[in-house]
Amino acid sequence: MSAFDTRKGDYFMTINERIKEVRCALNMTQKEFGNKITLAQTYLSQIENGERDVAEKIIKIICLQFNVDELWLRTGEGNMFTNDDDTLLDQISKRHSLDSFSRAFIETYIKLPPSHRDVFKNFTLSLMNEVSGELHPDVGKLDVNTRTRNAANTHKSERIEPNRTNKK
Repeated sequence: MSAFDTRKGDYFMTINERIKEVRCALNMTQKEFGNKITLAQTYLSQIENGERDVAEKIIKIICLQFNVDELWLRTGEGNMFTNDDDTLLDQISKRHSLDSFSRAFIETYIKLPPSHRDVFKNFTLSLMNEVSGELHPDVGKLDVNTRTRNAANTHKSERIEPNRTNKK
């Protein structure tokens, strides 16, 4: 019996079995679940069947990706899923005082497939080019990655501190 075994009914449930239980609770196939945590379906199958040990990294990824309570995954104690308030996005929203629109905007962007994110990025960069073209004439000539870096750096360097005056 490993340190990760816990009591369930008349037998001990392993962390491997709890991973399968999470997958089934989410109504996902091994392939779908594996894709979300960057594991091949065959590797996940071996984990679920107890043929492979569960690496620390996999435990962390499962907990973050699916809001699984880490204590439950390791020991079986507590609830399978964390409260919605414990999600990373909720923590970021609280830390940065995001309103509901801003939070929904970020959540929607995150859920987009990478190809759609690229379309959105390109649209945003084009919009930035239109707005700031007169201030930064070279923006339109740069590739997308360079424009993204420059835009981030420009916004950092152009911050205006309130209640400060320029003294000469």
